[in-house]
Amino acid sequence: MGYDIVRMDENGKQVKIEDLGDENYFRWNIFGMGRTRDLAAWGVGAMTNEEIGLSVGKSANTKISSMSDMLAQIRESFSTPKYSEDVPWGNAFVHNGEEVSGEACAQFADALQAAVDKIFSSPVRPDIDLDYTMQFIEYLRGSPNGVFVG
Repeated sequence: MGYDIVRMDENGKQVKIEDLGDENYFRWNIFGMGRTRDLAAWGVGAMTNEEIGLSVGKSANTKISSMSDMLAQIRESFSTPKYSEDVPWGNAFVHNGEEVSGEACAQFADALQAAVDKIFSSPVRPDIDLDYTMQFIEYLRGSPNGVFVG
């Protein structure tokens, strides 16, 4: 389960993907995308330090001991975050089957970059794969026609 993200062409159509390594394709699992949305919100001040700490800690330390625990975590991952009305990209990157504009991709990339800059300027390093996050920022910046989130 997750988010298969495909660049759109200048006609608003999905670019054909040749393989999983295609430069027009990016993938997040459901938990990574939720954490990424939270990081971007934190980057623009829509989440406090305490809230992002709880979010990152929760996703890193979640133990699934039953099917109901797993389903609850999946349900939460696909829910619209509370801060969605407070961020420039709104509800983007929340649901499968959505198109995200090039403008929203750029706003999201800028917010993620702000979060990464905050992390690099801090002596505390959260348990986050920043290399993958940086790859996603570059992917978004290279998506002027938007993306399809499948």
